[in-house]
Amino acid sequence: MQQQLLTSIILSGAIGFLQLNFLQDTGSLSSQMDKTSKTQVAIALSLLDYFIYQLTASVLVGRLSSHYAALVTLVVTMVVVLPLTIISGMGYRKYLTVVNHHKEGKSQLSQLTPRESAFDVPGTIRVYIFDFDHTFIMGGYISNLSYADNQSGEFVIVADPDKRFDNPEMTEADVVRIMNDIYLKQATSVYVDAKNRLKYYLIYSDSAG
Repeated sequence: MQQQLLTSIILSGAIGFLQLNFLQDTGSLSSQMDKTSKTQVAIALSLLDYFIYQLTASVLVGRLSSHYAALVTLVVTMVVVLPLTIISGMGYRKYLTVVNHHKEGKSQLSQLTPRESAFDVPGTIRVYIFDFDHTFIMGGYISNLSYADNQSGEFVIVADPDKRFDNPEMTEADVVRIMNDIYLKQATSVYVDAKNRLKYYLIYSDSAG
């Protein structure tokens, strides 16, 4: 009875979804995966967990009472699953690194979405936003970044404590000039939101990028 219950829990995908959340929290997988992709990954992880569980159970058959065998099987499965999840995340990132090394000069593969790669970094990010008509929208420092279900994302922009908000007459050429001037000192990037027709000119602090 206990073994059937544990088998049902593992096959339900609950542990697989916990593993998926861990991989997303550690940056091994994108937090913006669609529901179908999330389900597929969770199922794959759950099947691997089930294989480990069944392998452990088969080894313990006849060696322990059914009560202790079920408990030991669960403990061993959990002990194996945790490092295996960590290793799989590291292995996937390493795989992408190797592939990108051979794609030098071409578009690089990433486990993250372009938006995550641009904004989910440590440190502070200074942003200048323009639309596709080169109209200045806003400039400042990004605060409280979050993502909506449609992946468009939202965040709060706070003013420079010394200079207040940027001059609304600032041009895109001015920002490009600023980024060129600091190119060798600080990391920079431009995130293009084609859906909303916006361009984000990003300047990262020394601890970001």
